[in-house]
Amino acid sequence: LLPAVLLFVSRRQFPVRLLPIDVHPRAYYYSVELLATPFALLLTLTALTYLGLALALLLRCRRRATSSRQRRQITSILVGFPAFFLLFLTSWLLAPFRRTAVQIYLLGTGFTVLVSISLWVAAREYGLLRIRRLLAGGLAFTVFSALILAFYLLVLRSLSSVVSSAFGFQSTALDVALVLGLALIVRPAERTLQNLLEQIFQRGVRAYRRELLQLSEDLVDYRGREFFVRRVCRFLRGNFDARTCGFALPQDSTDVFELWTSRGKSQVRFRFPARFKRALVRKGNPVELPDLEELQPPQDFLTHLRNEGVEVVVPLVAQKDLLGILFFGRHRSSGGLDEESLQIVGVLGNELSVTLARNLLIERVEAREREQARADRVDALRRLLAGVAHEIRNPLNTIATAAETLSRREPDDPLVKEMADIISTEADRMNKLLTDFLRLQRVRSPQVREVELRPLLDRVLLGVPEGVRIAVDLPETCQMARVDGQLLEQVLMNLVANAVDSVASASTSAAGVPHVSVRVRCEEDALVLSVEDNGPGIPPDIRNRIFDPFFTTKPEGTGLGLAIVHNIVNVTRGTIRVDSTPGHTVFTVTFPMEGNRGDS
Repeated sequence: LLPAVLLFVSRRQFPVRLLPIDVHPRAYYYSVELLATPFALLLTLTALTYLGLALALLLRCRRRATSSRQRRQITSILVGFPAFFLLFLTSWLLAPFRRTAVQIYLLGTGFTVLVSISLWVAAREYGLLRIRRLLAGGLAFTVFSALILAFYLLVLRSLSSVVSSAFGFQSTALDVALVLGLALIVRPAERTLQNLLEQIFQRGVRAYRRELLQLSEDLVDYRGREFFVRRVCRFLRGNFDARTCGFALPQDSTDVFELWTSRGKSQVRFRFPARFKRALVRKGNPVELPDLEELQPPQDFLTHLRNEGVEVVVPLVAQKDLLGILFFGRHRSSGGLDEESLQIVGVLGNELSVTLARNLLIERVEAREREQARADRVDALRRLLAGVAHEIRNPLNTIATAAETLSRREPDDPLVKEMADIISTEADRMNKLLTDFLRLQRVRSPQVREVELRPLLDRVLLGVPEGVRIAVDLPETCQMARVDGQLLEQVLMNLVANAVDSVASASTSAAGVPHVSVRVRCEEDALVLSVEDNGPGIPPDIRNRIFDPFFTTKPEGTGLGLAIVHNIVNVTRGTIRVDSTPGHTVFTVTFPMEGNRGDS
């Protein structure tokens, strides 16, 4: 109240005069004068005190701001108002040196133009202006201002004249009182008109609500991650003018997230540390990219978001668990998101969190059912093979021994030697097949010890044909690991053999040159192996069957290699994942490590 009172009583201490220009008698300019009175000096001191208090309050608010958007807004005010004051002071000090009308015009209007541009840029950058509300309020104010003015000129002015004549005095206060009374009377009608205009201007909001309802209906049924991502991104493009849209959704492990866009699943993956996930869960609401940096995200994830022009990151949280991350960025012509839009995005994030939680539950149930069905089939085969393998191995050994004896007795007969070699070769192949049967039947318990990885990899790669290019990535910090070396070697041998078979023919290799790469990565409590090839890839319709016993697409394959790998991974409580596209297939196996890994 005190500033308003001081402002009212100070009007006579700072008179505004309309002065002619000496060289242009018909040109005038406004001049503000400061009277050298104690009261004027007191008012000036009071104004400066209030300005200092306002700046101090803004500095305090900036220190307590919870988002970079708030800090940038407060900084703009802290810098803007002193800058405006300096511009005004400069214009006032240069007044005596203005001699031409052009100079006066440029100096007088330049200040106003600069202030207007600065305010417009700030409003557009931070979404301070709500155009629909401004239009509705402005139109309502204009209409009723015109009505009040017309009523005053036609009715109240005459009424004021009658009252003045009757009581013999003239007072501006009477006119002001009559106009204020009229304004109070028509105020409810103005608000009604403003609400009506807002409803007209908010047709886009109603359209957004219809789109959100349609989105919810489309996501009621589970149709897979690709449909979920594509449908949400289409909604964001239509309602938020999104140029970039994507999701980071979890894989089998809890800290690895894969990138999904409207084009489908990408090969890009990110490993989110537990601290970053906890920070996102605590945040809960949409996070603008500058604020995300304060949560210490992985650098590769942050770099990807910057390169894609992402503005907003929305954590999808359910029961204090990070289910995924939605991120999008708008076209530059759309400007930044205002606070109201961020709140709407937050509501959308809550809806998507519920849907995603249900989808992930369905995926886990389906995966568990597939795993149980596979385990049932393997268990049935184990019981069958347990009796068959031993019954076949004994006569098979007799056949191999007889073929060797026959070859020794008739060393000069080429036909006998050829037939004996064929018998021995086929007996060895059958013996190897029986060995695979027995491995599938029973995997021993892991025997963990310190294993040197470089010699193990060398043994695995000895049997790779010369025509296949091999690349090995074994970091210096990952030379030793506490795992079961024999089981690890058996897994690698089967995966490398599978990759070599996939790229054995150059005509089936997408890149032309058969290429297999083996990568090893040591983490705090796990050893991660990946075997990659550039073969033709695994068709999506058979991807869920490749670990089933006896399932194979090779003319001479047994279908046991990947089944054995899967069995060993389960026994060691690890995980295995396959990602395949035409020309690119990666098997990733994670073995838990006991104790700290050793470094070379």
